Amino acid sequence: MRMYLRLSSLRGTVALNAFLFEAALLLLSFTAIDLLLWRSLRSELRGTAAQELQWLEDFMADHEVGGRDFLLEEMTEHLGSRTGVLMEVLENDRILFRSRGISPAGLSELAGEYWVEDRVFRGFTLEVGVPAASQLAARRDLRAVMAVSGAFGLLVAALLARSLAAKATAPLAAIGDAAERIHDKNLSERLPKPERVYQEAERVRTSFNQMLDRLEGAVLGLRQFTADASHELRTPLAVLKLQAQSALSSGALDPQAAALVRSQLEEIDALKLMVEDLLTLSRIESEPAPRSLVDLADVVVEMVEQFRPIAESKGIDLDVMDLAAAPVEGERSELRRVLANLLDNALKYTDRGGRVSVALERNDGSVRLWVRDTGAGIPASETERIFERFYRADPSRDRRSGGAGLGLAIVARIVDIHRGRVSVESDPGKGSSFLVQLPLSRA
Repeated sequence: MRMYLRLSSLRGTVALNAFLFEAALLLLSFTAIDLLLWRSLRSELRGTAAQELQWLEDFMADHEVGGRDFLLEEMTEHLGSRTGVLMEVLENDRILFRSRGISPAGLSELAGEYWVEDRVFRGFTLEVGVPAASQLAARRDLRAVMAVSGAFGLLVAALLARSLAAKATAPLAAIGDAAERIHDKNLSERLPKPERVYQEAERVRTSFNQMLDRLEGAVLGLRQFTADASHELRTPLAVLKLQAQSALSSGALDPQAAALVRSQLEEIDALKLMVEDLLTLSRIESEPAPRSLVDLADVVVEMVEQFRPIAESKGIDLDVMDLAAAPVEGERSELRRVLANLLDNALKYTDRGGRVSVALERNDGSVRLWVRDTGAGIPASETERIFERFYRADPSRDRRSGGAGLGLAIVARIVDIHRGRVSVESDPGKGSSFLVQLPLSRA
């Protein structure tokens, strides 16, 4: 699993929201602890200061009766002896008494070390400062501890949020992984029911499986229609061809009509080839053929010898460059069809005097089949589409010269069923190289 989360993903969004929620709870908890501690310290310090102010009021009340001079004398003698507590008595902003340790600026300058409270009593302003350094230092120490704990807590919150997000989105991720394994070759598969069922994920799984049911039905219906239509077209095409051949052999047609009938025969043959190709595609997709051990080298030799007369009639050199034993798991007739279509395509688009070569080599657990030609080549913009059905790289060619555009589609489909890959490299004006890669048999 990656160590980061993308915010564009559901898992990343859930993790971020969970982290922010946990971080907010942590911040609120620490803030509440700090506020509660501060209220407790403030209450304690205020209580102590209030007691000192009350004592000072009582002192003033007891000694004021002796006169002003007596009061000043008693304050100097008794107030200075109170250790730890600072006191200041003012009358009309004039200092009557100030404890040692108080700066000329007054008690306000010592607010960081003492808790200062004041009160007005019978025209006097009484101020006391009780020691608060230890309490304030304890609060600062607690804040430092909470800052370190908060940083560690945020790290734990991030890990916890990531774990919670992974668990929350795991059912959807499992559905996505299972859905990626379903393609047009295994439409009958369905998303399995997980061990632990969540309502939201189960709804997605059920809806997806229902969509697959509809899709499978549509695909199977289309395949069945293609097969049925192709079968139904076979007989009419055969009848048309028979009638056209009978008309030509009768000798009753004038030259212009005979030329027209011959053109119709060519079109009929092209349609028959397209129907056969459609039937082949339908059979490949709907009825997987049994697999057996096939030596691809034997197939190459067989098909090259079969197409050699065609190549010689066109003045094209057809040869085998390299040939290595290549056992593969497959269906022999389908593999023959792959090589036949590639050779037919190469010979069709290679001019007289050109060359078509076939090579077979083994490479890291796979077999590589090359079919190269020195023909017209394929534009780079067309190489990715030539394996599509009914697609022809040269639109100027009609069905009689360029086929129906199904030959390479059949090649791609057969190779795909055999767990292989097919690709093409082409240089316009210099030729094309088709590469088929199939896994070697381990038997």
